[in-house]
Amino acid sequence: MMELRDIRYIKAIAEERSFTLAAQKLYVSQPTLSMCVQRLEKELNTKLFIRERNKLVLTPTGQMFLEDGSQIIEMTQKMTQRIFDVINFDEGVIRVGFSQFYGRYYSPRLFKTFQQHYPKVRIEIIEDFSNHLEDFVAHGELDLCIVPSPVFSAGVAFEPLFQERIYLAAPKELDLVPPNISNNLPAIDLSLVKDQPFIMLKKYQKIRKISDRICQNAGFLPKILFESQDMNTINNFIALNMGVGFVSDIIERTSDKKDLVNYYQIESSEAVRSFVVAYKKGAELSRVCKNFIQLARQQFRAAR
Repeated sequence: MMELRDIRYIKAIAEERSFTLAAQKLYVSQPTLSMCVQRLEKELNTKLFIRERNKLVLTPTGQMFLEDGSQIIEMTQKMTQRIFDVINFDEGVIRVGFSQFYGRYYSPRLFKTFQQHYPKVRIEIIEDFSNHLEDFVAHGELDLCIVPSPVFSAGVAFEPLFQERIYLAAPKELDLVPPNISNNLPAIDLSLVKDQPFIMLKKYQKIRKISDRICQNAGFLPKILFESQDMNTINNFIALNMGVGFVSDIIERTSDKKDLVNYYQIESSEAVRSFVVAYKKGAELSRVCKNFIQLARQQFRAAR
């Protein structure tokens, strides 16, 4: 008789295309998976896998099995979650992802407040690049992630939490624009820095792509001196008068380099982006997850 465990085994084998790798992923023995496939193929009277170039590949009927089986797993998870919510509405585990850079600024206070409201809920935190976090959510390895837009994974849905501004940071020695008499940062004409060396994030990072478009819209290509994965590193280089660069407003608000660096507003729609909370598309959000999202929205609104 077929069991849910069998469907999960077939799913893992299809994803890994190997009995060995699937067994490692599932923490079971390789013979256990081989016997499962043999039993199902005998029960269904059809082949589920064939070998191509030493890789296991689903047959057409195997693909059908996986598609329908995945729906059964998802429906079972939804049913289990709804029952759990009724019985344990303030307990459970929530798996949340934060990008490595932003997590250090936003996650401690948010998680502390959430823990005070829901002390019986255990929080598992994953820090990684935002595109990786989106994939983890899409594959059910995370419940939620808080990431900057745009969201690239087709397997997630998302809701906006707050907006972030991107500023130009420049050494004070450049003295580009007179200080604003108000509390607002002065705006800058980017043509004033088109010949300056730029210190930028890596090309695969979202804010780098935005920075490139900002420069392109201003009519120039930046002359890149250094690239870094971390905006704090960029800010430190700028403080040493090594060039200019683009940073998040969180850098301006928390910087200890304000005696060495000036920050300027950029008059471009590209210089504003949303931060969102993302979750698996079509998934039944637990009450714990819904409570977390509600609290996160309140926290960010109050902080900004």
